[in-house]
Amino acid sequence: MLTGLLLAVALTSANTEIVVEPDAPKTTRFAAKELSGLLSSCLGGPIAVTNVLTPGKTAIVLGESQASREAGIDVAGLKRDAFVIDVGEQIVIAGRDDSKADPERDHARRRQCPVVRARHAFRGL
Repeated sequence: MLTGLLLAVALTSANTEIVVEPDAPKTTRFAAKELSGLLSSCLGGPIAVTNVLTPGKTAIVLGESQASREAGIDVAGLKRDAFVIDVGEQIVIAGRDDSKADPERDHARRRQCPVVRARHAFRGL
């Protein structure tokens, strides 16, 4: 618990980046985009999504990668939609997704649904 608290204090928009493999699946790229938006809002500045680690920056590495394998994360042993978070020199988040999923497309479809729009309008009252 204390590690998470100290880590949260250490993250800034200037020293944090999100790293994904160049050939990452759509689900991982979508997750990186969503996480970047959330952290940018929380930390008060843009959080870059990149394919390489930048020396001196805190990396949040998403998806199955060399970093996840080095952290001992075996996504093959996970159930679909499960994930593991490893905090060491880097923050590594890797899981098992549907390789055919296109969350960007599915997210856009949900925004067009009248029921979802009505639900969001209701929450704003």
